[in-house]
Amino acid sequence: MSNRRFFIALLLTVFAAGQAEAALTFNFNAASGTPQNVIDGFAAAGQRWSALFTDSVTVNVNIAFPSLGPGILGSTSSTRGTINYTSYKAALTADRKSADDVTAAASLQPGSTFNMLLNYTNNNPNGVGSATAYLDNDGDANNSTIRLTLANARALGLFPAVDTSLDASISFSSNFAWDFDPSNGIDASAFDFVGVATHEIGHALGFVSGVDTLDTNSTSPNFFNDNVFTYVSPLDLYRFSASSTGAGSGVIDWTAGLNGVDRYFSIDGGATKIASFSTGQVHGDGRQASHWKDNDGPARILRDGGTAASLVGTGMTICAGIMLVLKVNVIVQLTTLAIQIMQAMAAAVATFGASLSEIPIFQQITREIVSELIQQVISRLANA
Repeated sequence: MSNRRFFIALLLTVFAAGQAEAALTFNFNAASGTPQNVIDGFAAAGQRWSALFTDSVTVNVNIAFPSLGPGILGSTSSTRGTINYTSYKAALTADRKSADDVTAAASLQPGSTFNMLLNYTNNNPNGVGSATAYLDNDGDANNSTIRLTLANARALGLFPAVDTSLDASISFSSNFAWDFDPSNGIDASAFDFVGVATHEIGHALGFVSGVDTLDTNSTSPNFFNDNVFTYVSPLDLYRFSASSTGAGSGVIDWTAGLNGVDRYFSIDGGATKIASFSTGQVHGDGRQASHWKDNDGPARILRDGGTAASLVGTGMTICAGIMLVLKVNVIVQLTTLAIQIMQAMAAAVATFGASLSEIPIFQQITREIVSELIQQVISRLANA
């Protein structure tokens, strides 16, 4: 199916009364006492992802609705593991299904290691902990290791497609007001439960960046040598900048901070920019590197349906068919633009909380505006 037809099908699937059966399934394990509307909300969020992907895998997610601490909207953790770069490339190549898949796999750096721009390390040649980027091409552990979520590994055929292993745990606080029915708009005084759950499930599926680990673990006096940072994710292999492409073919940009440098998503070795990434919560723009740049979000994509369609196709490629494409999630919701709620630290233990001050939310879009935007997107894609 072409990107254009796929994107139109996505919109029609989400907003139509019926929904086609999909191969991707979710097994939501609810904690004792979890209200039915919470369970139903997670199921609805899972259906959004099931409508997008055809990987025959089952993702196991523990869900709960406890009373969390003051100001904490929710918490999420995902199971992750590592694989060597050579094996990852082989699995990704074997999973190709489209022209974009072919391009994305072919753009990866050859050999058993990959080069990157890096900063804030103890052995930075510009000085201990320097923010100045340098080319890390020494081929040690961080240049040869890929850290990915269990769900991503399932989609790549690197882990059993169906078993009882836990992929993720997601809890939302019962202390806040939630709107569980996005079909009639989101109450101005509540949070979009299905939208936020969709977002968080996406992180569990694979939209994560190890740059967050570098960013949050590299402050004076605590700096570490480059080989310690074995946290490059599949998404990070498609993270570029003008500086990285200038440093050599396929060189990725794994730096934190440097807010004047645009880090962007590209499937052809950095030649074509699709969208910009955030640069880190500590040294960067205040947003986790596993999120899109705020000013490069849904508004621009709604103005450019062709780019949105391209993003859908490439997003499926990078994480072997299971990866969060936040812009798609936002377009699907439309009533709650740019929800960004969780800290996405690609650490061994990745449980975290988000305060309300970190959640930019645009609520209460009228049905008339939503309908008009959807029609504009479909029209522009159909005529592309």
